[in-house]
Amino acid sequence: MTGEIPHALEFIATTSRGIVIWRQGRLQGWRRGRFFGITLREGRAYTFHETGRHGRIVSLDLESNLGGEMVTHIWGLNRWIHQIDFIDDDLVIVDTLRNRFLLYPNVEALRSRHHSVRHQVINPTPRDRKGRRSPHYRTFNSVYRHEDRIYVVAHNHSVVTGRESEVWVFDKDWTLLETLPTGGHCCHNVVSHEGGLVINHSLEQAVTLDGLDVAKAKGFNRGIAYDGEYILIGSSIFAEDYAQRDHDDAFVEVFDRNFNSVGQIALPQCSLRDVRFLNGDRSLSNQ
Repeated sequence: MTGEIPHALEFIATTSRGIVIWRQGRLQGWRRGRFFGITLREGRAYTFHETGRHGRIVSLDLESNLGGEMVTHIWGLNRWIHQIDFIDDDLVIVDTLRNRFLLYPNVEALRSRHHSVRHQVINPTPRDRKGRRSPHYRTFNSVYRHEDRIYVVAHNHSVVTGRESEVWVFDKDWTLLETLPTGGHCCHNVVSHEGGLVINHSLEQAVTLDGLDVAKAKGFNRGIAYDGEYILIGSSIFAEDYAQRDHDDAFVEVFDRNFNSVGQIALPQCSLRDVRFLNGDRSLSNQ
């Protein structure tokens, strides 16, 4: 840890080696595994857990610092799930492989295989459902509802395609309203801040507000949390080769609301996938 990290700052993060909780100035919980998106609801953390070539949605009790039972709610998903979040009573799952979103109501009560439970499928690009084999693969990775708009980041597989990333804007019924250019590549995450949009320009290692660079990340930045006072940015040393991604440390970088650096917390030999404040996180759609 470097800098003056506030003692009261508390967060949860998912990494390629585990899910962690930071409380009272130190790591207080660690659950091994490969996890990606994470969201919070009624004292539990809901996250996507990779299990080989497939994955599942699980939840853990926050008060036990991840030490209690890991409950499986949905299994049989493909392993290319990225961010997840609750929008009203639906858990929205970003199915990055197939360019779509899966909406599950009342997930707290679910204990079922993905194909066996009632859910809604949103296909913004119905002709491009073959994932990386699609001619216009969007690499949707992040979802965020603010007021009456739903914002989705299209990474656009920039390293291969050369295309800049975009933000796709939907209404509450998932009708596409517009697409916004980002000016960045391999972008992740979108959060409202003082009427603007904060986005991780991951390949450029920049944090932007309405397209303008406001902070520099230590590495490939993925994960944003904002509680009105502090901003958390996840960053990892970039490696295109998946086998190399766990050789270096990842970081949770802490900024104040004006994007001044406060400090950083290192997580050993992993890549950071997502981060949320445990309390008052405005990056949660239902906050």
